[in-house]
Amino acid sequence: MVAAAAPDLDGLSWLFGQKAHWDCHHVLCHNLLSAMLVSLVLAILSPRRFKDFSIYFLLFHLHLLMDFLGSGGMLDHPIPLAFFGEADI
Repeated sequence: MVAAAAPDLDGLSWLFGQKAHWDCHHVLCHNLLSAMLVSLVLAILSPRRFKDFSIYFLLFHLHLLMDFLGSGGMLDHPIPLAFFGEADI
């Protein structure tokens, strides 16, 4: 559950105002680096580190997929590759 919800930690940017939220939400924690860090930290705390890392990494990316599909997918929307920057189709 923590791995699947972790990408939305960037939603806390709302505490610093609407502009900060629009600048940071879906940017700070919705990327490959965040997926690796969250999965690594959770795996260190787990008994079966490699297997659990894989599960956490998958759950993190499931969140990203659900965000993408819930936002309309590729219909009038940039490709969600925050770690490469956004590219319009």
